[in-house]
Parts: sequence; structure tokens; C-alpha cells
Amino acid sequence: MLPLGQIDHSDRRPPYRQIAGMLRDAIEHGYYSPDGRLPSEAELSGHFSVARMTVRRALQELRDEGLVYSEHGKGVFVRPTPRWVPEGFEIQIGLTTFVGRSHTEIARLIAHDHGWRIRGDEIIEPGGQVVAATLEELARRALALGWYEPSGVSINWHRFGGAKSTNADTIRRVQA
Repeated sequence: MLPLGQIDHSDRRPPYRQIAGMLRDAIEHGYYSPDGRLPSEAELSGHFSVARMTVRRALQELRDEGLVYSEHGKGVFVRPTPRWVPEGFEIQIGLTTFVGRSHTEIARLIAHDHGWRIRGDEIIEPGGQVVAATLEELARRALALGWYEPSGVSINWHRFGGAKSTNADTIRRVQA
């Protein structure tokens, strides 16, 4: 049995996004180890009772995030050192340019850059202290600090300032 849930048909997100979310959570919680192989498209398709194209879209989303990589004829594997800045995006003097990323996706990048874990809805520091209750809250607070542009187009990595633990305290203090 796979360590994944099932599609929630009352959820407004399309099935491929739900599948990507479940796989992302399983990877982040260590169910699939670095360089570990994910279940095949056929296995995932059967588990979720969806078409293989739906599973392909979910896996493509994870590839775009830099969380997994594919080896032709072998499968899809967890990237050992996740590249949280997706392929094709520019990094110039501490500014990462994004096109078409939501604020919560940017918040996820910020969390991973800082080594914060996403447990359920909460963003947690390595020591276990809650940084933000949700990705949406982290996004609002990071935006209030000027860590990224309101358009969601870029993250200014230099605006983060001090140590990563200091940034967690800064995020907790911001009212947004």
C-alpha cells in the first residue's frame, strides 16, 4: 500500500494538483528517500483511480519544482538535494525571477530555503517551533517584509537579512 491518501472529490483543486501535493508531502516527511524511486505512473494511476495523464501532470509539477527527476526507462526519483528554484528561472545577484508562481508557491520556496518543514498546514523550524500556521500566512508576512514582489514575479533573497533563525523570529513578529 502506498503512503498516500486518496483524491478528495470535494476539493476544488484538480486531481493532478492533489496528487502532486500528496507526493510532495510524502517526500518531505521522508516516505521516499533522496534518490529513492517513486511508484510508477501505472501504480499511482491505479492507487488514485485516475488516468495516467493525470499522474504525468502531477509528476511534471514536481519536476518543475525541482523536487524529483526522471531517468528514461527507469522511473521518477527524489532529487537528493532539492533545487527549490525551478529550472529555467534566473538567479542574478540574489534576485530570483518567477513567472506565474502563486504567493503560496513562493512561500514554499522560502520555507525550503530556510530549512523549515511543512507539517500539515504549519511551517516548522528544525527545532520544532512554529514559524507560520499556513503557507498563506507565511506568504502574507514575507510580502509585508518585502521579501518578494506583490506581483509574485521575484524573490529578493538579500532582503532576508540575518541568520535563518532570526528570519523565523522576524516572520513570527510581522502582523500581516
